[in-house]
Amino acid sequence: MGFEKSVLEIKNKEQNALICGWTKVNDEKDAVYWPEFVDSDRHFLITKNGTQYLDAKSTLLCTSFGHKNKEILVPIAKQLEQLAFSQSSDYHSNKLAVLLCDKLIDITENNFSKVYLSTTGTSGVELAFLFTFLYHRSKKDFKRKIIGSFKDAYHGCSLGVYKYTASEEYQEMYNTSTDYRIKLDLPNCSVCKSYNEEENCELECFESLKKNLKSVGLENIAAIIIEPITMKVVLPPKIYYKKIRQLTKKNGILLIFDEVVTGFGRIGSEFAFMYYDIKPDILILSKSLSNGILPIAATLFRKEIYDEIAKSKLYLEYGSTQDANLTCCMSAIATINYFEKNRFSINSSRMGNRLLIDLRQKLRCLNIVSDVRGLGLFLGIELHLDLEYDYFKKMFLLKKCFIRNQILVHIEMPMIIITPPLNINEEVIDEISNRLVEALEEFEKELKNF
Repeated sequence: MGFEKSVLEIKNKEQNALICGWTKVNDEKDAVYWPEFVDSDRHFLITKNGTQYLDAKSTLLCTSFGHKNKEILVPIAKQLEQLAFSQSSDYHSNKLAVLLCDKLIDITENNFSKVYLSTTGTSGVELAFLFTFLYHRSKKDFKRKIIGSFKDAYHGCSLGVYKYTASEEYQEMYNTSTDYRIKLDLPNCSVCKSYNEEENCELECFESLKKNLKSVGLENIAAIIIEPITMKVVLPPKIYYKKIRQLTKKNGILLIFDEVVTGFGRIGSEFAFMYYDIKPDILILSKSLSNGILPIAATLFRKEIYDEIAKSKLYLEYGSTQDANLTCCMSAIATINYFEKNRFSINSSRMGNRLLIDLRQKLRCLNIVSDVRGLGLFLGIELHLDLEYDYFKKMFLLKKCFIRNQILVHIEMPMIIITPPLNINEEVIDEISNRLVEALEEFEKELKNF
């Protein structure tokens, strides 16, 4: 699977009316943009001149089952021809939404009983918070107003989500209060001086977390939200999350698992809550739920949580026009059918382990690489760089190296995140490894002249 390396579509953004997310508002003239793609083929994205790029990030963890997947696309096309949209609120419903909810409850092993279908991971998190506060209100527990979340985790970009999870920098930027959230530290066993084997570890990290929570009063905390693996690709020990689950249960705090990224086999297990062997109160899914084709998210609630809210007979003053959109529901149903048929968790674990071993072997001689780690097909390469100066210039230089080697990855300096499609094979995995190594070798050489 060779390719001819060449100077490709490395160019500045053309002036147009589009405002893009996660870019500098006043773009520097030396900003490097990924090429524009007009076609795709399974694990590749294709530019207008026919250049094929290996999609080693599943288009930001959305197209986890590959591009142009007919087993998913055909049912969607049929639905569009039949009925594309119908209302799903104000006492309206549709059979596809009901079927999707049943499938979600089944695929999560009946750990949940109710589902709200929305449009994005952000809206899924908003709903988790909304129902959390409805739950505590129903129990007449009005003190619980604080949400605990972890540093470096990402839960969405609405003002409501920022209010409870954002860093101080973002909260200041968007004028939201810091009174309703507490930021927690994730343990990093690879750099922990007191880390023992997991069974014998004294878990100083958990004791620190507990002390942090007590500083605001456990009785004031409504929920703790966890992104099981963040874009820093830190892998907490299983016992750490189990301890958090025990603490939340004991103190009447809800536990929310945000599996927008880790759901559907990404880490080698069907879902991260299954890998960590705990049962959260609320689960959030999106991205891979529809293979990134149409916008949909699902927020799942444990029976005890929804039943408590139902006791209060509250009128749910919430609903967006596109919630439980008919065609979006079909995209999710078709994706789940494909996932259930193939059960990619095993392939994710096997291919991920192959890539991890290969990268560790090939990159150990590069001074800029400080660590390679991951779980399943969620891998991270941590770079050893001074980012205090010229952050964006170094990032753009790194991006150019990946563009020249025709591979797409997600960059959050100093991390390079590799999340290829889950239906990938050994030939493509080995090609991803080769292109990553060549790009990083070029980057190290060019840094010397930086």
